[in-house]
Amino acid sequence: MGGILCPFFAEYSEFEAERFYNYYTSNGWLIGGKTKMIDWNAAARNWMLNTAKFTINLPQNSQVKEQPKAKHLQVTEDKNYAEPL
Repeated sequence: MGGILCPFFAEYSEFEAERFYNYYTSNGWLIGGKTKMIDWNAAARNWMLNTAKFTINLPQNSQVKEQPKAKHLQVTEDKNYAEPL
């Protein structure tokens, strides 16, 4: 990753710095897919403020516990739908 973002994210995780950089690099540093980013420092601060909203999308090897998804059944056993009722 570029050395410019590393000092800014020093108080946060390197993982979040990579996510921020990869996300905005992949969409051409546009906000909302339309507007060119003017202040990446402000965008990075907002990114860090909003990380809790997006913890569900983290890889399984992270330390964050995945939250249940809305309107999904929460079962603890596998079902065999080939068996008749």
